[in-house]
Amino acid sequence: MAQQTHTGCLQAIDLRIDKISMKSQSLERGLDVMELLNASQEPLGPREISRQLGLNPAIVQRLLNTLTEKHYLRRDPVTRRYSTGNWLLVSTVTMHGADEQT
Repeated sequence: MAQQTHTGCLQAIDLRIDKISMKSQSLERGLDVMELLNASQEPLGPREISRQLGLNPAIVQRLLNTLTEKHYLRRDPVTRRYSTGNWLLVSTVTMHGADEQT
C-alpha cells in the first residue's frame, strides 16, 4: 500500500513538472505586465509594476524594454512611466474590423 501511494505521488509530481515546463515564464510575465498596464487608469513606473506583480525590478525593466521596443508599450520620457502602446490599439481596431466583415 505504501508503495502505491509513493508511486502515485511521484506521478503527480511528474505531471506538475510537465505542465510547468510547457509554459514560457518570460512570456507569461510579459503578458502580466501588459494586462496590469491595460487595466490601469494611469501610466505606471517600473517600481510600481514590480511591486504589484511581485517581480524583481531588474526583470520588470527588461520586460518593459522589450515590450517598448516592440511598440506594445510606450514610455513617457518625462515621467518615465509606461502605458499600453500603439500596437495594442492597432491590433484591437484590426480585429474589430475583421469581426464586422464576417
